[in-house]
Amino acid sequence: MAKRKPITGDGKVRKAKVMIDPDLFDNDELADKNAAIDWTRSALKEGQSERSILMQLQTTGWSAPQSRAIIDLSKQ
Repeated sequence: MAKRKPITGDGKVRKAKVMIDPDLFDNDELADKNAAIDWTRSALKEGQSERSILMQLQTTGWSAPQSRAIIDLSKQ
């Protein structure tokens, strides 16, 4: 049986920084993007799955990469 490696450090976990392609959203979509981020944040707090949120965002006109970016931004 392998020995367990002792845990060192203070237990803090570093979050990965979200890198969004600047060309993913047009300037005229800024207000809609911010509204979608707010809605996504509340939907996640209510317990909706990311998959369900992705489908709803795409149904309302966001592309798959835009939908993923909106979810990532809502988690910040």
